[in-house]
Amino acid sequence: MKTVLTLVLGLAAGTAFAAEPAFDNHLKSTPMVSPAQIYQTEDVKTDFALGFTSATEETKPETGDKSTVDTSGTDLFAAGIYNVKAIGLRAGLVAQYGTSNQEEKTIATTKTDLKTLTVSPTAAIPVGPVVIGAAVDLIQTTVSPDGGKDLSFNRNDFRPGVLFTTNDLEAGITYTTKSNSNEPSLGGGIKAPAIRVPAQTTVHGRYAVDKTMAFGAIVTNVRQSAMDKDALKDQQRLKATGEFDVAAVKVEGDVGYNTAFAKNDDYIAQDNIGTVEIGAAADYAINKTAAIGGGLGYEFGSDTNSKTKQDVATNTLSVLVRGDMKF
Repeated sequence: MKTVLTLVLGLAAGTAFAAEPAFDNHLKSTPMVSPAQIYQTEDVKTDFALGFTSATEETKPETGDKSTVDTSGTDLFAAGIYNVKAIGLRAGLVAQYGTSNQEEKTIATTKTDLKTLTVSPTAAIPVGPVVIGAAVDLIQTTVSPDGGKDLSFNRNDFRPGVLFTTNDLEAGITYTTKSNSNEPSLGGGIKAPAIRVPAQTTVHGRYAVDKTMAFGAIVTNVRQSAMDKDALKDQQRLKATGEFDVAAVKVEGDVGYNTAFAKNDDYIAQDNIGTVEIGAAADYAINKTAAIGGGLGYEFGSDTNSKTKQDVATNTLSVLVRGDMKF
């Protein structure tokens, strides 16, 4: 109730105008975890990114040959954000299109192609030092098994967020709702299982030591236990970030740890082990309105299932080129 009252009074008094943004990032950037962070847009901002990913998951039994899942993917990101200066509202659209090819090598080799389209209407409005934002993710995933029928899954996520910002500080919280997709028909009255994604809560903060240096932290709790309370527990994703400006070059770096979320060793698999993430990016400001750059990321982890006596491991390498333009 207090938040609503503050918003009404702020708009009525003409105070819903943001101060000069404390930070300026590509929308496709590790520190950007909340829809409220588009408050950075001063006029019109467009952003694009092209990413490439290569991932390998391995399962090695105590005796016998190991099995692997190799995945290569491409991701295209584009966004446009507009500042409605009369009321301080930032609003726009974010779109992502990803394709991946998955090859599973066990006794036999199976191949699967995936395509995912995500369209996200996004908005944020500042009320003094507080910014309220929200995004709706409309997600369609198409799974094409080798020699099988294409399956189309549709689901929606809602991401409200709020943050506090000053000339050198940004801190906020964002919630992502859980979602379940439809269950497409496999034929013969049989349906494919839905894609289920757990809810998550992200708390983030960063502080600008001066105009050339900032440090931050991102903590996310993923409600994995809601997916299978007997086998899974909640996951925590912890990340430290740093940002450095050197003349026309901006450098971003991050290191993180994602906790394992198998409830005990009996349930350990490639997709629920603890992993370490390392990332770095650099951008060059062509002029005051345009920048171009790229990034590199690596995630890895391994563990052992005490029940099946299997060693499991995962490794993911990602490369990104990106740019933005302001009007």
